[in-house]
Amino acid sequence: MVTITRVETSVDLSEANVWVSVLPDEETRRIVKVLNKRIYFFQQKINKTLKIKFVPKIRFLIETKTQEAARVEELLERIKNSG
Repeated sequence: MVTITRVETSVDLSEANVWVSVLPDEETRRIVKVLNKRIYFFQQKINKTLKIKFVPKIRFLIETKTQEAARVEELLERIKNSG
């Protein structure tokens, strides 16, 4: 399962970073690699679907913030249960 967690674009909309989260975690690097190899396919689909002058250069990245948030939640739960 692949989830897009956030997208950030450059000011001029020429570039877009797309962060993804993958389950199971062990597949994350492989999936992001595959997504980045298929960039041209995604950009073509976006170009056909949206009415914009140009499609930004897309780059898929591994989301780490959700993993960090899960770790913080786990630690807080431990503190709650131990106190």
